[in-house]
Amino acid sequence: MSSVSQIIPTYATGGISDQPDELKKPGQLRDCVNAFPDVVRGLYKRPGLEKVDKLESLCNVGINRLGSWFHFSRENVVNPQQQDYVGYVSRNGEVSIFRCSDGVPIKVYYTNEEIDPTENVSEDSLRLCENNEYCKHEIDGSLRFTTVNNYTFITNPGVGVTMSRVQNTRPYEAFIEITQLVYNREYLVDVDLVNTDNTSQYRTASEISLVGTANFGGDHKDPACTANFRQVVTLDAEEGPGTGLIVEIESVGVQTPYDKGQKYECRYRHNVSLINGGRDFREGDICKYNNDAIDPKTNYYIEITNTDPIFSSADYQVTGVLTPSNGDEVATIKGVLSDLRSKISEQTPIDANNIEVVGNGLYITHNEPFTVTTSEKDLMNVLANTDSRLENPYCIVNNVTRLPIECKDGLVVLVANSFSNEDDYWVQFVANYGNASSATGYWKEIAEPGGQVKLNSGTMPQALVYSTINAQPIFVIAPVKWKERTCGDESFNPSFDNFNITNLLFYRNRLTALSQENVIMSRAGELFNFFPSSALDVSPSDPIDISAATDYSGILQDGLVGNNTLVLFSQQQQFQLTTDSDVLSPSTAKILEISRYNYNAINKPFNIGTEVGFVSDRGGRAKVYELSNVFREGSVTLQERTKIISKTFHTNVRSVATSPEDNLMMFADGSPNVWLHKAFKEGDKMIQDAWVRWEFPYNVIKHFIVDNIYYAVLEKPNSAVPDEVWLTRLNLERPPTSGPFRDMWENVPDSGTTFEMRVEFPTINVVKSELGSYRSDTTSSLVVHRLNYNFGDVGTYNFEIGRDGLDDYDVLYESRYMDEYKADDVPLVIEIERAIPVYTRNTALNVSLVSKYDQPVILHSMRWEGDYNPKYYKRV
Repeated sequence: MSSVSQIIPTYATGGISDQPDELKKPGQLRDCVNAFPDVVRGLYKRPGLEKVDKLESLCNVGINRLGSWFHFSRENVVNPQQQDYVGYVSRNGEVSIFRCSDGVPIKVYYTNEEIDPTENVSEDSLRLCENNEYCKHEIDGSLRFTTVNNYTFITNPGVGVTMSRVQNTRPYEAFIEITQLVYNREYLVDVDLVNTDNTSQYRTASEISLVGTANFGGDHKDPACTANFRQVVTLDAEEGPGTGLIVEIESVGVQTPYDKGQKYECRYRHNVSLINGGRDFREGDICKYNNDAIDPKTNYYIEITNTDPIFSSADYQVTGVLTPSNGDEVATIKGVLSDLRSKISEQTPIDANNIEVVGNGLYITHNEPFTVTTSEKDLMNVLANTDSRLENPYCIVNNVTRLPIECKDGLVVLVANSFSNEDDYWVQFVANYGNASSATGYWKEIAEPGGQVKLNSGTMPQALVYSTINAQPIFVIAPVKWKERTCGDESFNPSFDNFNITNLLFYRNRLTALSQENVIMSRAGELFNFFPSSALDVSPSDPIDISAATDYSGILQDGLVGNNTLVLFSQQQQFQLTTDSDVLSPSTAKILEISRYNYNAINKPFNIGTEVGFVSDRGGRAKVYELSNVFREGSVTLQERTKIISKTFHTNVRSVATSPEDNLMMFADGSPNVWLHKAFKEGDKMIQDAWVRWEFPYNVIKHFIVDNIYYAVLEKPNSAVPDEVWLTRLNLERPPTSGPFRDMWENVPDSGTTFEMRVEFPTINVVKSELGSYRSDTTSSLVVHRLNYNFGDVGTYNFEIGRDGLDDYDVLYESRYMDEYKADDVPLVIEIERAIPVYTRNTALNVSLVSKYDQPVILHSMRWEGDYNPKYYKRV
């Protein structure tokens, strides 16, 4: 047997371990309560919780664990100091905000008017002490909160998004554009009332012949050829139903000598040209025209020599708008439009007051649905409703080149480019200078008339906006003025339409909504616009709507930005949204599955230094996972941080507090117990990986860390006063000796109550280091003689010594030694080693360090001494 000694250099790096004592690494403990591990300062007694204030609503709203808690920070424009707030939303949708610095409640106003968070809030519609319908919820902690700049979005996953139609109904309208002015042509249009079904068949004259003339004598012998004649006339059949035959009659006289050249006479050549064949004519029908302008009167007889069948669904054929047969008469587009306007009003039910000359066209409206067509497509360009739309009608063209340069302000046209509807788009004419009477202007792309273009703000996330009234800070909870769709049809609506938004995130200057398995990102730089800018082309700044679907269905719950990617979480899977390009756009965005682990959606994922952490609740006990190496390419690394304390860790985690820059995590389950994990890496080597437990006097229902200040919202159990909830804080950077070591202390002497620090040490074994790992010799015989504990600044404390088969005893150490501390200072001993004699077999020895005094304790290391006998058995 030989006398041996070993040292455990620090207790600040190991923390609690549920492993058997022989598997514990040097510095790991059975239990560690109300201590804080620090690689520089050692393992020291935590500071006490300071009372900030009792949280009481200004509107008599019960503040308790029922509902959803959140916190956020904002910077004051005038005062650069950061302002921190904690918020509470009751199940009834009542919002309460408290200032973290002093617990003072801030007034929260409500309004149903849509607000733009980037603009000033109007005070006229604000109401105090009400609630927000959207924020009502039944599952505690189910609301989600996202802070972007000066406002915080509140998302309720239990509310489905709906959209509404904007009332921009246009009248039943059409536009006839004159594209060419051609002489000797008839400008024909057909007007059909959509509500009627009058498909008809008739025959029209296709060939004619002049079969004779009468009274071309007498004066017709006049060599002056006074009977020259040319005119377009409309004729009906002498016998029969035929009507509306339009022909051009021309008689041209030529001086011809006779009587051996002594005299001259006028010989006439006659010609007839068919302009419009009319309707209901039969072959052989005779039409007679009496030329009253010639004396004696001349008659022309025209025979119908051939007819063609015509099928028409138009109710009214507008005829009689003719241009002159030659340049002897001046024709103008305005004249044609004037004649066409008169003929339409005469031959159809459309009133002349509803026909307006606009530029080179006619704008027509009617109180019933109608359509206009023309057979003279080289003369006219007709914009009309051709698909029998009875609601929200619009005109249709099949090519953008058919859009007139001059048109009626407000006219809506669908440009149907092909047989597919995917490239169709709608445009509306906008007159120049905002003058509705102007015919000049431009075509602006718009959304389909009558479509669902507006997000109902009452079903979308609400905004909590900071503002001021009379120089006093307030918050306003209100619906957001989301942008409307300005192009395309309902296929351009975001995929969260008719579904629930589970969360809102902010990534790469885009507001990001999670809904079902989809990620919907707003337009770049336009946080409140989830619609594209054009249906014709995809811009890099357009919204991104992408699915994270795999062979395992899962609803996306939350996300976290890390390493230039957005890590997304569903209940059973983890994804990353990233891009291989420098620009995140609809064409470059992609979603990849990176792991399949259970995720508890009640707790947001969080950063652990540069890594990503999240909480799982599978297997009846909570687990904390850490994702590493989350880059654009390559597999990730996942590690369970709670494995070492899997027996004693929380069953359900309800609140997580983190300080990424300090690698600090804290977990609460609604009880007075809080688990704390502190880590420290040096390169790739984990120097510190320590779990400890804190016990508070009340139940922790919400906690968070801001700038190394730990805030905890505590609910007093079984309180005589209903809903007694306190806001408390603890400075994590407070020196280990500064105290006070009391919970719920205030700025009055001896306020609050002391708490107990307890450190339970494991069984002492001879530990050997082999290739960076440790092995405890459990087969040898070891009798521990004494324990030498090294302390930093230390006050009064106890060592509880338990020995199997012997009486337990308690050793009290008081730091009250002469000349060891200055007068009126806290009685501390600086850098001291305490030797505790035990003389007990190692397996029968149990040692705990306990401090329940309002004094600091800083434990650095421990060195034990004893007799060691390896028993010299041969190992086989």
